[in-house]
Amino acid sequence: MRGGCLVGLTLAVALVAAGLRASQALAAVLLYRLASFWLVAVAGWLIFLWLRHRRPARGDATAPILPSPDQARRPIERRSRR
Repeated sequence: MRGGCLVGLTLAVALVAAGLRASQALAAVLLYRLASFWLVAVAGWLIFLWLRHRRPARGDATAPILPSPDQARRPIERRSRR
């Protein structure tokens, strides 16, 4: 979480100084943390999983990662510029 406990404590103290009761200030800080971090993280994971479900990974899973020994020995063909 951004800021950690110090920012939450400072926000709660500022809300109490502004006139809220301590229980209301604590509830406001917890709701702020819920909305600013956890809801965004959950939404990101849901979108990530939805995109993975809709579009399979690119490329063929059976394709070799490394070239075969014959392909590795073959010289690189360069095109001449005209």
